[in-house]
Amino acid sequence: MRQYIFTFLAPLFLSLASLPATAVECFVTVKSYDELKDGMKCLIVRRSGNANTVMGKYADGTNFPGVGVPDIQAYSHDIVEYNPATMSMLTLHKTESVTAENNWYFTDQDGKFLSVVSSSNTYLKSVDAKSDFCYFLITVDTDSYYAKINSIKKKDYYIQYNNQAFSAYSSTRNPVNLFRKLGDYYLRRTAVGNFGTICL
Repeated sequence: MRQYIFTFLAPLFLSLASLPATAVECFVTVKSYDELKDGMKCLIVRRSGNANTVMGKYADGTNFPGVGVPDIQAYSHDIVEYNPATMSMLTLHKTESVTAENNWYFTDQDGKFLSVVSSSNTYLKSVDAKSDFCYFLITVDTDSYYAKINSIKKKDYYIQYNNQAFSAYSSTRNPVNLFRKLGDYYLRRTAVGNFGTICL
């Protein structure tokens, strides 16, 4: 039986190996708080069904748009292929305070800071200067993998997804996940019908 299985699969492996490779950046779901590291590259993602929605680039509005993307693999939504043209890749930073064990802040690719606002509005912005409104308490649920990104200054406000946008809400909306960068990988696609994608 094993010989027949190998005989069946061998042509598939050979065909995948012969496909052209393209360098991409892959991000995977953060599944525990221990995975969070100072300087880590990450995405904020709404995982839902067979597709993910990633926090898009800020455009001087009151929130960050959602960018819908298909799964990198047909059988998992734990992996996202980064698109630099549309997605906000953030850098996670540990706070300077030694007493702030779970406190973090984010910067974007332009060096700006992710921030809630001082009013009661649900706005989430990218700002030039770091303030108390840029600090977040982060916890990760080890069952659902949802990341609670809670404003420290506005204690009742969490980064969530709603109406095709990411913002900071005090009431329950759609929870989000953090995805961490794995590194530069090679993406190989099947030649016929784009049957699937393999991240090697």
